[in-house]
Amino acid sequence: MLGSPDPMKRSLLARLSLLSLFAASCASEPASSGEGGDDEGSADFTAGAKLTLPAETDTASNLAALPLDATKAENGAFLDVRGVGDSGWAETKHPLPATFGATLDKFGNAYRGDLSFINWETVVGESCQTWGSASFYFVSRRENLDQLYQRGFNLVGNANNHARDCSAGPDADGKIVGGELMTASHMAAASAGKTWLWAGVGKGDPTDTKLQTFTVKGKTITVALGSGYFGSARSCANSVCANQVEMAMQKVLATKAQIRIFAIHCMEVGSPTYCGTEVTDAGKRFIELGGDVVFGHGPHVWRPVYVVRKKAGTSTNGSSTGVLFQSLGNFAHPALSDQEKNLIGRALFDLSDLKLRQVQVLPVRNYREGAAPERLGRVRFSAPPLAEIEGNLTFTAHPGQQGSGFANVKP
Repeated sequence: MLGSPDPMKRSLLARLSLLSLFAASCASEPASSGEGGDDEGSADFTAGAKLTLPAETDTASNLAALPLDATKAENGAFLDVRGVGDSGWAETKHPLPATFGATLDKFGNAYRGDLSFINWETVVGESCQTWGSASFYFVSRRENLDQLYQRGFNLVGNANNHARDCSAGPDADGKIVGGELMTASHMAAASAGKTWLWAGVGKGDPTDTKLQTFTVKGKTITVALGSGYFGSARSCANSVCANQVEMAMQKVLATKAQIRIFAIHCMEVGSPTYCGTEVTDAGKRFIELGGDVVFGHGPHVWRPVYVVRKKAGTSTNGSSTGVLFQSLGNFAHPALSDQEKNLIGRALFDLSDLKLRQVQVLPVRNYREGAAPERLGRVRFSAPPLAEIEGNLTFTAHPGQQGSGFANVKP
């Protein structure tokens, strides 16, 4: 009879066993088919921190599911705020021709509200001379921003872990700068003629908040947007990183805008805390102090949706609640892995008093959509079970789109 392995051998066997389990867990990941290497952001199903909050779902019959088409008459009495997650138009170290608009067209107007947010997870520019030290590097051409604006996106988040992908490249004036300043320069240049807000990067103090007044169905609405990133970069000179998120949130709240929105990006590499307690605690606190919508993204998969109660005296618009999308997951990006648990998040506020009335979720799939003919048509709607969307809302099937859901919010 053979004896038990010595401690060193036991340790080696344990490591081999773990490696085997890891390999098995990755076996379902689609092969790259020689199309430029592995995908960035393999589907992240790691456990994230969850909030314990009272149920906030009102009776479904109190307000019918509002149509997805924002131009429908039933939507006329509501401010429609929508958001999508990780997006961009580049492969690693390779900006693609500016055709992002063609991919957006495949979703019709499903992402299009009165206010529509997108997380642009890439440096904005034409090229890069020196890349950073990450595994994937993205620079997307400025013309893509024109295309997304033309199709209704008017809120852009720029603070994320890819904001520094290019350590030296030309800004809008040809000056060689780092990625955050490249993006800020090109975003400023792209702003001509646009009624929009972008946030998260900038020279000097990137936490500074800008306001924009939008005319919505004949009513003027003042909006403030902030954007920040939780990850291993705790403090950044020209973008809002972890240690600056609180200040950025406070500046948005200090504006007293009628609608206050904050975008939180996170990256789980190194510590699940980044996409767990840091996001949930910050998002919950933002709404408790008077915020209206938090659009989270970064884990490459959806996370819970919560309605959070504001503290007395903090609201600027009459609504006692706001909505926290802990993570919308992915939207449209050529380097992202195949999975269908991503959300277009929708929050509907009554225009008469700006109270949050209904929250909707529209699941989508993203799989390496790109400009090449063989890579077209890989983004589309999906229909995973609505019951798998956790949080303190219970979603009822939306009659206008298979797989989508709606939940009315308690007063």
